[in-house]
Amino acid sequence: MKDKAGFHIGAGITSIFMLFIVLCLTVFAILSYGTAKADYNLSKQSADNLEAYYQARNKAVRAVADINECIMKDKSTIDQKDFLKNIKVVIAEKGYSLNEQGNIQVSVEINQKQTFEIELKINAYEDKTGVTILRSYVSTSGAVNSNGVPVITE
Repeated sequence: MKDKAGFHIGAGITSIFMLFIVLCLTVFAILSYGTAKADYNLSKQSADNLEAYYQARNKAVRAVADINECIMKDKSTIDQKDFLKNIKVVIAEKGYSLNEQGNIQVSVEINQKQTFEIELKINAYEDKTGVTILRSYVSTSGAVNSNGVPVITE
């Protein structure tokens, strides 16, 4: 006769346990893949936004250099008394706007909702440079939250 005094694990419970472990590992793998894909997409979007920002910034800096060169060239050909009036005409002809303080406003679009802005002050005739950068910033159009961060509505 067989002795039934010991504890015996059958093949059925081992198979169920292995199936449960494989199922858990599969779920973790799917969740890990989803997280990795979301991180990749976020990193790609961040890199694209950063690239667009630097392209806009470089374009704005080239515009500032162009304006400065134009002013410096005109300084050598214009009388001091007509300098500011003539410079404002030349700046307007180049397509740059003047704000109410008489400063030059350079705007370059980063994307549909953001613009890189530089505000320049025209220096006096005697100065060795044509313009001084007063401020540069990114302006955002559309919905923003209380911290000034754009709200994505798509």
